[in-house]
Amino acid sequence: MELDPQTAFPMLQGQLRPWYAALENPGPAQEQVLEGLLADYAQTEYGARYGAARVGSIDEYRRAFPVVRYEDLRPILKKVMAGDVELLLKEPPVGWAITRGTTGGSAGSKFIPMTATDLKLRVSAGRAMMNYVLATRRLDLFAGVNLNLNFPSVVGMVQVGEREVEYGYSSGIYAKHVSRQTPIRSVPSQQEIDALGGGKAISDWERRFDLAYRLCQDQNVTLVGGVSPTALRFARYLRRTHGVYPKDLWQTQIMTLGSTPGINTEHQPALNGTYGPAAIREI
Repeated sequence: MELDPQTAFPMLQGQLRPWYAALENPGPAQEQVLEGLLADYAQTEYGARYGAARVGSIDEYRRAFPVVRYEDLRPILKKVMAGDVELLLKEPPVGWAITRGTTGGSAGSKFIPMTATDLKLRVSAGRAMMNYVLATRRLDLFAGVNLNLNFPSVVGMVQVGEREVEYGYSSGIYAKHVSRQTPIRSVPSQQEIDALGGGKAISDWERRFDLAYRLCQDQNVTLVGGVSPTALRFARYLRRTHGVYPKDLWQTQIMTLGSTPGINTEHQPALNGTYGPAAIREI
């Protein structure tokens, strides 16, 4: 994808301006975010129960709303899945996700509702990529493809109200929706990953890694997106199966990976060329 620098850079500056303003004055920015969240909470029965409409500060919010675990919300979420959306959400879910720690669609699975607002916020998280392009003036990032190492977005079916709907892993669902609104193409597509099934066995991941390698080996991979542990497993797969490291195949500019606490320090190469403790354990 070719972009005209005369139009691309001013456009990126405009999209990033609110983020830069928030970084310069984080306190007011956080208060504004809280105000927006409380306005949403006030439209739900859960929020009304704790007086969301009357909360005016972060201290009041901390006093009003209890700290809860997923298990505390499970009874409410079951009712939301049965159709009582307004108990917890201001808008109906566009889908349901499970976490990576969930074993399947059993009664004990941790289901998470995904709304249009949620997905919109995920798209805005691409500002880190936009900031990189603006800072380096490297529009060639968009000339390549995104190596997609996300989990499947479809794993099975779950009963929601009177109908059955698909559910999958949140990372895959985000990738499927966000990729439609970004200028860089994801390979494999999320649909191609989903077609291989939702299994979590080593053989299932071998098939996904084989697909990614076959489709991307001759591509210009400028971006890698997905889950951090999966990306490390993929690197080991390439070395074990094809005798190469990712750096032997691609000149990647950015890796947008998650699911590792402290990822910036855990997986950052040290000055002497060694790696952090997590990277050593994974490799």
